[in-house]
Amino acid sequence: MLVEAKAHLDELKSRCGAKEKGGLRQIRDALAGLKRALGVDEECDWLNGYYQLANRLAVLNFLTQNGVPARLVLVYLTGDTREDGMTCPRNEVEWQVALSDRDQWLGLEGDHPLAKRIHKVFLPVLGSNAAGPIET
Repeated sequence: MLVEAKAHLDELKSRCGAKEKGGLRQIRDALAGLKRALGVDEECDWLNGYYQLANRLAVLNFLTQNGVPARLVLVYLTGDTREDGMTCPRNEVEWQVALSDRDQWLGLEGDHPLAKRIHKVFLPVLGSNAAGPIET
């Protein structure tokens, strides 16, 4: 089981930091193969914007292709408050807007071969007034 948690919207965004001499070609080739397998347009940029999720999908795909019945659980915390100005969604609906934008960027808007192995869980931060956990 692969698990990742996010508490604020800025955590969704990431870019690949690999260099040409440090494995970037291998990463690029692996992600290109995964995009083909998932039916994603090759023009979708998986190295910039939302690289972290693309990387997690590559690991999930690798495991399932090698007989490991892996699952990816994405935990989204709701109702957090921060003094540093980071935007923390108050509820699932606020997360869904950002997640929809992410999925559109990655070209994962429809059903794809890994979709049934990815689970989103929305959990309130302890002491918050957000609604209880909702699993999709």
